[in-house]
This record gives sequence, structure tokens and C-alpha cells, in this order.
Amino acid sequence: MAFFSIFIMSSLFMFFIFSIFVTLLIIKRIGMTLLAGKLKIRNYGLLWIPGLAALYDAKIINKFLDWGKIFEIGYFTVITITKMTWLILMFFGPSYNEPSFDVYNSIHSDISFIIFLIDAVFKSIILKKIGYKTFVSFIIGIFLSPFWCFFALKKAKKYS
Repeated sequence: MAFFSIFIMSSLFMFFIFSIFVTLLIIKRIGMTLLAGKLKIRNYGLLWIPGLAALYDAKIINKFLDWGKIFEIGYFTVITITKMTWLILMFFGPSYNEPSFDVYNSIHSDISFIIFLIDAVFKSIILKKIGYKTFVSFIIGIFLSPFWCFFALKKAKKYS
């Protein structure tokens, strides 16, 4: 009976975490859609396709920073390779009880954290460029990362 209650509690906890993740993802995509529409980026409806969201994120960042197509391709490639590596390791990698799983998981989490920080810096630079103070832009870029599009949407008039 104790096993059953632990199983139910862990299932509810995982459902709760998954629900929060999906909600934040939907909020981020809505903000990206609104911002891409305001910036007049073509075919921005495709950002709802899971693999192409990084491409449109790069297009939005490039619209503000104007670093060229090579930046867009590089950003998209790095994000996509990281996500694909995670999927491959989860489906075809070692199982969780093998010692090598910890090594792969540790390396992947470190790389993902570095990419998150780099992405937060890009978003903070954009927010600083459009008129937010430095401290506020870093707080929004790091702690409110899914909502940065709404902050950029409010002040992105001259980039449209």
C-alpha cells in the first residue's frame, strides 16, 4: 500500500511539473508570435513547430542586433544539436541505472546551462538596447526568460 501511495504522489508531482513546463512554453510561444508579428518576420506561424522555434528566436534576436544570417544559422544549429543530443541520449543512450548515464547527463546539463546563460545574455542585450536599464534587463533575461518577448514587445516600435 505504501508503494502505491508513493507512486501516486510521484505521478502527481511529475504531472504538476510537466504542466508548469507546458504552460511556460505556451506563454513563451505566444510572446514570440506577437513579437515576430510586430517585427514583420515572415512566416512566423511556423515557430509553433517544435524544431523551428529556435530559428525564429534567432530571427527575432537578429532583428534587434543585426548580426547577419550566419548568426541565425549558428544559433539555430547550436540549439537544435543540443536538443537532438538530449533526445538521442534519452531514447538510445544508457539506462538510468548505468554509471555512464550520470556522465552523459552531467555533460548535457552543463552544456544546456551554458546555452541558457548565453541566450539570457542575448535577450538582456536586446532589452538594454531598446531602453531598459542594465540591471532590469539582466533580471528579465535570466529570471523571467519566458516572458522577455512581452517586455520587448512593449518597446519595439522602431524595429518594426
